[in-house]
Amino acid sequence: MSVADHGGDILRRASSLGLSVEELLDFSASINPLGTPPAVLHAASEALLQSHHYPEIDARSLVDALAEHHDLPAANLLAGCGATELLVLFPEVFRPRRALLVTPAFSEYERNLLRVGTTIDPFPLNAVDDFNLSVDALLQQLRPDTDLILLANPGNPTGAIIEPQALLELVSRTPDGSQDRRR
Repeated sequence: MSVADHGGDILRRASSLGLSVEELLDFSASINPLGTPPAVLHAASEALLQSHHYPEIDARSLVDALAEHHDLPAANLLAGCGATELLVLFPEVFRPRRALLVTPAFSEYERNLLRVGTTIDPFPLNAVDDFNLSVDALLQQLRPDTDLILLANPGNPTGAIIEPQALLELVSRTPDGSQDRRR
C-alpha cells in the first residue's frame, strides 16, 4: 500500500499553479472552502478574551459534558487538540500488531499505523457497490493475529454510511465481541 498525501495543502498548490489562495476552492480536506462562518469568528473573538488563561490540560469539563450527554463513563472518552492528535496517539497507545483497514481511507490512518510498525491488511470497498460495507466479507478477511479493524463512519473520502445495526453486528461477531461495550 502506498500512503497518499494528506489534503489541505492549498498554499503549496496555489504557488505551484501561480495562483492566489483566493482563486482556489480546496475540497481535498474537511475544511469549509467558503471560509469560516461568522458565528465561529464571533465565538473565536470572544474566546480570545480568555486567552491569557492556560487551558485545561486534560479538557476535563469537555470530557465530563460529553460523558453526561452520551451516558458514558468519562474514562471511555479522550479529548485531543483536533483529530490529527488523536490519530497520532491511538497507534502509539494501543500498538496494534496487525490491522484490517477499510479503504479507501483517510491517509493519516495508514501513515500512523505504519509509523509504529503495524502490518496493514487493506479491505477495499468499491464504487460499484456504493462503498457499502459487507460485514460477512470483512469478517472473512480477519486473520487470527488481527487486533484492530479500522473503519470510518461516514467513510472518508467516500462519505458512505455504515448503518448502526451493521456496526453492532460487526462488534458482536468479532472475537471477544459484545453487544454492549459502553460500560
